[in-house]
Amino acid sequence: RDHPVRGELVGLAEKKTMPHATCFAAYGALFDGSRAVVAGGEDGERILGATQLYDAATGAWRLGAEMPAPRCAAASAVVGDRLYVVGGASDRCAATDTVFVYDARLDAWSRGPRLPRRMLFASCVALPNALLVAGAGCVLRLRLASADSTIAAAAKEEDGRDESTPATHVPSWEVLADDAATCYNTPGSPPPPGGAEAASCWVSQAVLAAATL
Repeated sequence: RDHPVRGELVGLAEKKTMPHATCFAAYGALFDGSRAVVAGGEDGERILGATQLYDAATGAWRLGAEMPAPRCAAASAVVGDRLYVVGGASDRCAATDTVFVYDARLDAWSRGPRLPRRMLFASCVALPNALLVAGAGCVLRLRLASADSTIAAAAKEEDGRDESTPATHVPSWEVLADDAATCYNTPGSPPPPGGAEAASCWVSQAVLAAATL
């Protein structure tokens, strides 16, 4: 319920706690905001691969299908009933170029098209027919003519199950901007005041806003 003065939620003690404490996780709201999904992150000791689902009607958490691999510090966005987890770290040092897609209706994960470069602490926004990602000094776009066809084509490329499919049929990321000065999470760039992680997110969000105009 809403606090009458501060406009914030109160009574949270009545809600159940998450199965796993986490930070730097991917997350999103599904089914018109009635459900939330929190994927991966870290608990201070290890990188998580857990999928945690929250039901706003009951205030209860439960675990969903495990991620294909643990991830933290990934960008994320929701398209329809799917959560896209873009890049992120598989351990405390290495960025990745993977894209994981969680289908909330099926409670299942699949792989999306790989990024052209590794990144973490990037920013991601969903458009009606595309994803935009800013990080590692670039802005990328993935067109989503059909979420099902995008995921299916990427899965074939990942698994190598259909070698007859031309590479041009597999959806790929378009580079909209490529300038190391547009983002601070480029390997080798000096960290700005206030911390590289925070600055990279602020700058990336600004770049994304300009790219959507």
